[in-house]
Amino acid sequence: MKPLGGERDNRRRECDDRRTMDIQAFGRTDVGCKRSQNEDAILCGAGFGLYAVCDGMGGHAAGDVASTLAVETIRERMGEHSATIADFDGSQEQVDTLTRALRGAVEAASSTVYALATSDRGSHGMGTTCTVLLCLPSTCGSMAIMAHVGDSRLYMQRDGRMYQLSEDHTFRNDAIRHGMMGAEDAAKSPFADRVTRAVGIQAAVRVDTLAVDFVPGDVFLLCSDGLYNYFGNLEELRGRLSQAIGVAKIVEALVDSANDRGGRDNISALVVRGEDTADTVAQTRKNAVCNDISTLRHITLFMDMSMGELVRVFNAFDSISFSAGDEVIREGEFSDGLFVVVDGELVVTRREQAVTMVGAGEHFGEMALLNSRPRSATVTAKIDCRLLVLHRRAFSSLLQTDPALASKFLYKLAQVLSLRLDENNLVLDRADARRTQEMAILSPFRRR
Repeated sequence: MKPLGGERDNRRRECDDRRTMDIQAFGRTDVGCKRSQNEDAILCGAGFGLYAVCDGMGGHAAGDVASTLAVETIRERMGEHSATIADFDGSQEQVDTLTRALRGAVEAASSTVYALATSDRGSHGMGTTCTVLLCLPSTCGSMAIMAHVGDSRLYMQRDGRMYQLSEDHTFRNDAIRHGMMGAEDAAKSPFADRVTRAVGIQAAVRVDTLAVDFVPGDVFLLCSDGLYNYFGNLEELRGRLSQAIGVAKIVEALVDSANDRGGRDNISALVVRGEDTADTVAQTRKNAVCNDISTLRHITLFMDMSMGELVRVFNAFDSISFSAGDEVIREGEFSDGLFVVVDGELVVTRREQAVTMVGAGEHFGEMALLNSRPRSATVTAKIDCRLLVLHRRAFSSLLQTDPALASKFLYKLAQVLSLRLDENNLVLDRADARRTQEMAILSPFRRR
């Protein structure tokens, strides 16, 4: 019997000599049909896989300065980490290091823009939205890291589906996300589209970050509101990004369509595509990543989460493999962790009696996220299995860093635990009924 934990999946560290995934990227910014000046700025590549779209605010001779200064500051700060980026090995340590670096670069941009805005050479109120993507190809597991402030957006197209990874920092979205207003009332507010967080409005800014696996065939779109406001239907955007043409043609078509539909604002679009490959190692990793995310998406606990929230949750899990006969948890022991079955089948026993089976797409152990009571059953791998496990410490960190996600998670967790309680009470009721029936059968004999 192996100790709890089985064989941890280190797929991001198992390197070979195959070349990394090819990445194609192209960006375009356009003044549009109504504006006299383009206040957007883009960054495409910078020589080390750094992409950005910034939408300036503050009017003539201010917004364009803010967006350009933000792009330059981020490129300069991330350039200091070019060696780490070039040698990226897919490890969680490097993902964490570069996520902190990217957040710090956007924070530095905010400080720099604010310093200019409050100087004699600046313009009061100047600022910019900022959506940045750092792409990290690696034979050990390619990653992409987002840093985001404002209402520019990052989309991801994967396996024929389109997702918005960024959250708009607008009054409307904040009001809905934090439960202050319903979607209809928030949309009617005169402040609906007002940006609530931007680079340079204050010296410090809170930056959203997200690390996502970058697998062959993934397509990312960074864009300003001047583009996405003309593509309210995600299905249309998905269709455009799925076209088997060069990324430059995709971008040109997107910008031209926005102009044809009115072009009321400046328009910026930047597409980054990981070219698909027949390489078996890359395809195996792609299948594992997609399978893991799909498994979580179909579990009640996570059904109401956006793709960005689901990726945050997924990143908090560990992937662990067990061989047939391995104990995952043991009755009476103190351990923490919610387990999700990705592949395989497990046996649940209580007092050495088989109770039920658990298969792919099911989960167990969720009570341990909230307390330290001993486990009520033993769970053993019937065949080789791969599980995702969320430990209590990672769960707590997740709740503390994202209150909106926390409310969704805790609400669903309460529902699941309530169902578990109902099931247990039903079992007890049936046991009581059996005992009552047995007593009724035996009672005539006892009177004799």
